[in-house]
Amino acid sequence: MKRALLATLLTVGATLTGTVTAQAAPAGRQALNWQPCQENATVQCATITVPIDYARPSTGAIQVAVARRPARPAASASCSTCRAAPADPG
Repeated sequence: MKRALLATLLTVGATLTGTVTAQAAPAGRQALNWQPCQENATVQCATITVPIDYARPSTGAIQVAVARRPARPAASASCSTCRAAPADPG
């Protein structure tokens, strides 16, 4: 249940917030202000401003909510290495 709720929150968080601003965001990278999400403090939330239409930035911009979950620290150095075992397809 909690995983389904979190997946829903992350999906909804990745959708448009519907806030329209007068001008498009400047070209280039934006620094995101990551904060703990209100719904789940283990997830970090931020908003990014993007143009409604990149081809016509004068049409305005919207804010998109984004969320991320930081990786957990490894228990030991040996746990941080991913290993793959070849699988037999047949």
